[in-house]
Amino acid sequence: MNLTSAVRTVALVSLFACPALVQGQTSQVAQQDLEFAREAAVGGFKEVTLGELAQQQAKNEQVVQFGQHMVEDHSLANETLKSIAEEKGIQLPQELPADAQQKYEELQQLSDAEFDTAYMDEMVQDHEKTIELFEQQAESGEDAALRGFAEETLPTLREHLEMAKEVQSQLTAAREGDLEQKRVAKLGVADHAG
Repeated sequence: MNLTSAVRTVALVSLFACPALVQGQTSQVAQQDLEFAREAAVGGFKEVTLGELAQQQAKNEQVVQFGQHMVEDHSLANETLKSIAEEKGIQLPQELPADAQQKYEELQQLSDAEFDTAYMDEMVQDHEKTIELFEQQAESGEDAALRGFAEETLPTLREHLEMAKEVQSQLTAAREGDLEQKRVAKLGVADHAG
């Protein structure tokens, strides 16, 4: 075998090893599946990024633990999605879109209880949207691997939403308790002044 045929053989083997190149397009994945994969990747990346921020900036220990949970669970899901996407020749976003980056920067400016409340509010909203996205894919996605990924991930996402709502509720109760204590203390000071 001469050098030219060896190069040609390697080139052909490389093309067949990567079906997306042979097809000359992203892949044979339906538009809905493609959009799902990209949205799921962005959402997962956002959860990991904000979870890391929560571990650094949260005051409440439950918020810190929730952030850690987000990093662990969404990192695993992101890896699974990444391997499916590579198999299908789907290019996933590698960075946060502008709106998610803006949310990150807004949260980065907050600290203590303000951060905790804003982060948990974001987590409730994000998980409600994400569950809707994953339910739609599980019900009507055309690609079996992406549909299976959505079905397998949904229970974890629902658990995250319940956890987020619980922490959010506890933060709200604590904040209302603090406000009540301040009001009572203020009344007490007013009684002593009069």
